[in-house]
Amino acid sequence: MIGGYEKAHFPDREVYGDRGRPELRLITCGGTFDRRSGHSGNLVVFARLTQIRDRSGPARRAGRLLRRAGCPHFAATDLAGSLPRARTVR
Repeated sequence: MIGGYEKAHFPDREVYGDRGRPELRLITCGGTFDRRSGHSGNLVVFARLTQIRDRSGPARRAGRLLRRAGCPHFAATDLAGSLPRARTVR
């Protein structure tokens, strides 16, 4: 879902609140731009986890290695199997 919000009506709870499931929110500038006051609003992209793939193979091995290295709660190991084509964006 994508939402456009004026700064005066930004839905703090909807954007920053806990939803009880894995979600991602991307917040960027939106609305009209004025040199003195900046952007009039924000654009928010809401995403949620819909599927987790089998954690066998490379993802499971990576999780074991991280736990042995002292990272027992490394969150990426839980999602590694569900993101086969994840890339770093610079």
